[in-house]
Amino acid sequence: MVDRRTTGVGVSRSEESVRATEESIVHATRDLPGEADLIVSWVTEGYDAQLVAETASRYAPNTCGCSAWGSITREGVLTRGITTIAWSCDRQVIGPAVSAVDSGDPAGSGGRLGSALFADAGRPRSGCGIVFTNAPEHGHELVAGFYDAVGPEISFCGCATRDAASRRYVYADGQLVENGALAVVFADTARIEPVVRHGWEPFGPPALATRAADGALLLDGKPAWEMYLDLLPEERTGFLGAADDATDGDSAAYLKLLGQDFPLGMPLYSGQYVVYDAEFTPGERYPVCRSAVFEGSLVRIMHGTDESLLRALEAGVSACGGLEDATAVIGATCLSRLRFYGGGYETELEVMRSTVPSDVPLALLPAHGEIGSVDGGPASFFHKSVTILPLRSEER
Repeated sequence: MVDRRTTGVGVSRSEESVRATEESIVHATRDLPGEADLIVSWVTEGYDAQLVAETASRYAPNTCGCSAWGSITREGVLTRGITTIAWSCDRQVIGPAVSAVDSGDPAGSGGRLGSALFADAGRPRSGCGIVFTNAPEHGHELVAGFYDAVGPEISFCGCATRDAASRRYVYADGQLVENGALAVVFADTARIEPVVRHGWEPFGPPALATRAADGALLLDGKPAWEMYLDLLPEERTGFLGAADDATDGDSAAYLKLLGQDFPLGMPLYSGQYVVYDAEFTPGERYPVCRSAVFEGSLVRIMHGTDESLLRALEAGVSACGGLEDATAVIGATCLSRLRFYGGGYETELEVMRSTVPSDVPLALLPAHGEIGSVDGGPASFFHKSVTILPLRSEER
């Protein structure tokens, strides 16, 4: 019998920093069998970050957290408050560690974060962990450097995060770092793979991704917008400057929504796709596209619906392999998915409530880019997806 009391999730909507921190921790730890070994908090806008970090550090030997848009838990969708996950661990906690992200050397920043994790502890044979970064613009390089330092024996689930006021910070054991990255590892006898799903499908022909001298994305040697117009001719008016009614004539807003509705996908050998934003902005004559797709990769334009995104979430939970022995389910879901749900994130919450056993603690972080391993490959950074990490008892 799995004792799920080893993990707890608590939320507080109090507007006062100390009280919200303490309330969320008390709610998360009240059913634990002993003292908390690790506390992780997600903090929305409106709170004193340093005060939150210092307050949390009094409640457990290992505490950490980050700025956040909100959270999705069994109590609902939180957009203002503090969410805390607490563990009374049946395994060794390594970390937490934090590192500033150097925009000039993001891969080195990821490497330093990985090295800091094991500075005071031996490297485990295997395990799983969580990682958060405030720098989605450097997500690829940061995660690659981190993965190189940590190695393939440890799987990771995480995301890029900031609050609704665009504050970017992480903290660990009272130390606050602006525009940083955070990681913590659960040493375990078995590697637990995160599950990544998105619900986007390709259409149209593949194209070779290259970049112009200014960094703008080219598809088959031509500006990306040309391929978009070939496949989406009904969007021509908006592309060339006159936006639709939904954006009140604002072509920049129109282009941003178009890139959200039709992202780019890179195919994997398995047939799955890794999805990335297509960020269109007005140029001197024509729209300019920027994207995190790899130089020299084949890409396809993707499309999705609210139904396909929710089906993918259900499939992701199913791919976790049964959750009867899970001690918690944590993960991240891309904020851009919210645009497709008329009911907001409540729709994803209902899927999670109906598919994850009711006594399994649940917490998802709305994200600006997700981190996980796709098809058992190395940890990577991507967009518009859901990444789920089912934590299990050590005995499995």
